[in-house]
Amino acid sequence: MKFLKDIRENLKDPKKRSLTLLGFYALFFIFVFIVLNYNSTDTKIEKEMPLSAFDQFKNMTSYNFKINYYKQDSMDIVEGTYYKNKALIHYNLLNYYYEGNYYLIDNDSYYLSDIQYNVAKIFNTNLSLILDKLEEESKTTYKDGKIEKNYTIDSNYIYNYLYGLEGTYESSVKVSIIEINKKITNVSFDLTSLMTDINKIDIEYSNIDEITGLEFNKENYLYRE
Repeated sequence: MKFLKDIRENLKDPKKRSLTLLGFYALFFIFVFIVLNYNSTDTKIEKEMPLSAFDQFKNMTSYNFKINYYKQDSMDIVEGTYYKNKALIHYNLLNYYYEGNYYLIDNDSYYLSDIQYNVAKIFNTNLSLILDKLEEESKTTYKDGKIEKNYTIDSNYIYNYLYGLEGTYESSVKVSIIEINKKITNVSFDLTSLMTDINKIDIEYSNIDEITGLEFNKENYLYRE
């Protein structure tokens, strides 16, 4: 090839040899730069892969929540705000503060108190333990982009999780999860197979990772023994 012949002749010519070698070095470094840049871009793309809805659920640090506890002839509603392992809870016209324990807020003071429902069980940091054990049964994608997934999980596991007791069930609990824009916004448990006083628990999550703090600041309240 004429191109290769010209290169060989240039290498023999002392005046052109240095310039030719310099050209080779330049081409080599350009090649190395392209390869390294390609690999760097490839790695960056891998790092920026979007998280799954389950992963985003586990990583949530704040949100508003609403829990509907369905019974045979009635329904109890618990609402509140979760922020970094703490929560402000509203139930039965009373306000509770949660930070590892439940505290009843009474005017300008607060004190340890029981609450009918262990609300902390629905916090994403705890409920993630359930999600990891679900078995997917079906998936429906709606025109507006909302995704509904239906799962099953061993009844004994749910019974132990909710009530702290060992069960002897030979059935499964049905779980329904709604995803919107890769975020879990609703989790429902059909508990009819457990034959307890609660038939269903429906949890709604909103304003995910948009909460900047709780309205309650314990530093401004008197703690009573």
